Amino acid sequence: MTWAKSAISALVLSMTLAACGGGSSGGTTSTATAAPNFTSASQVSTFVSNVTLPMGIAVDSTGNLYILSGGQTFNILKVSSSGSIINTSLISSASFLSNPLLIDSSGNIYDTTQVQLGIETGHLQQYDSTGNLLSSTNINMDAAGLARDSNNNIYITGASTTSVNYIKKFSNGTLTTVVDSSNPPQGLPTGWAPKGIVVDSTGNIFVVDVGNSQIDKIDTSGNFSVLTLTPQLTSFSGAITVDSSNNLYVLSSGKLISKITSVGAVSTVAGISSSAAGNTNGPVTTATFNFTPVNNLVFDNSGNLYVTETGTSDIRKIAP
Repeated sequence: MTWAKSAISALVLSMTLAACGGGSSGGTTSTATAAPNFTSASQVSTFVSNVTLPMGIAVDSTGNLYILSGGQTFNILKVSSSGSIINTSLISSASFLSNPLLIDSSGNIYDTTQVQLGIETGHLQQYDSTGNLLSSTNINMDAAGLARDSNNNIYITGASTTSVNYIKKFSNGTLTTVVDSSNPPQGLPTGWAPKGIVVDSTGNIFVVDVGNSQIDKIDTSGNFSVLTLTPQLTSFSGAITVDSSNNLYVLSSGKLISKITSVGAVSTVAGISSSAAGNTNGPVTTATFNFTPVNNLVFDNSGNLYVTETGTSDIRKIAP
């Protein structure tokens, strides 16, 4: 199948504003209602601690956090906006789950199962807000990122067992392929390996391309390009989110939370590039982090930024 530019354009035009959701080794997507204004006085704190292997994270419309916890059993925890644990196992799965986590506008929760040869082919699972399974759709790949548009269409990045990379769309119970790296649309970079995915308020799609250590952009005309960053970032975990002013936020170099403006200007929100990995709280200029490729980040509606940190079993909060 040939993916014409018009097909990509149709995808972009259908995706308006990505709302609170989840992921990938990156790809948790959200848009803060209030654009955050991080300064040197902004504070980092530990919001929730002692979470076993925290990975994906999502926020619902009332500010509750949902955290994907790994281990022998995979659980999705529900935490209030004040940091109180509401449910340590809202959803529990004996299957291995991938990193992304997503909440749609109705409060439905989405996660994905990992591919296990001969056992599991990879599924997108939809639950209601109380954890009841609504659907399970075979996606035939390991998911790396999840995003949604204003119509609750779900977009999934991932790779098949034959190392073909995809963006797939789940809409009204139907799964379709949007981008296929084995038959790429014009402009798709060689070695494209998508993880986190978000959509800004004008319909542009941004994908963290860990295969090329860059951020790829698909504009509303369906054109692929590489976002020029100043200064250049050379290391991404795959996690990405976006605020209401269309600034992107990524985890970089294992120790930094970086902000990228619409023109590609890069600044550090929190962390110290020259420091060792750590978990020091306090002002963003002295805080330290210990990110891994499975960690994710998400905004709440007040502009607070939350990050999962597997290295310390913590959920860190960065308040503007």
